Amino acid sequence: MPFEGVGDELADELEAEITDLRDLLADRSVTADLDVVAPEHFPPCIAKLLGRAQGGDELGHHERFSLLSFLAGLNLDAEEAVALSGLDPDLVAERFAYLRDDSGAQYPPPSCRTLGEYGICENEDNHRSVAPHPLEYYSRQLRDADEVVDWRERGESDAGDAAA
Repeated sequence: MPFEGVGDELADELEAEITDLRDLLADRSVTADLDVVAPEHFPPCIAKLLGRAQGGDELGHHERFSLLSFLAGLNLDAEEAVALSGLDPDLVAERFAYLRDDSGAQYPPPSCRTLGEYGICENEDNHRSVAPHPLEYYSRQLRDADEVVDWRERGESDAGDAAA
């Protein structure tokens, strides 16, 4: 809902309600056609999950689902998700079997609001004001970046530093 032509006072009054509506809609409709994987532009909560996975930490069920569904939403295949995350290949293959099919991602990652309810997203740097969904946030970050180099083009030696 655009606020152009609306006085600042009215816009300020509606901001909380509009934010709630955007959060609710983010849970229901997310489409992404992303072909670049640049972890330095991931939302803060997803970057933290990726860093923990790369460090060998055991991720909880919601954390694994959130990370893997985000990676599936970036059109990674299971092998690429394993190479980037360092997660167990059998686990990733099993999860990707229902997260993706030949047409792409089947289950979008949870919205920022849902990630908050899981205790995964703490709205670091007020990033929800940029976008209410991790894939939308990432898409905007890529669009606003001066230069983006795909993780797959950096070489294997950079995989461990991808989320740094």
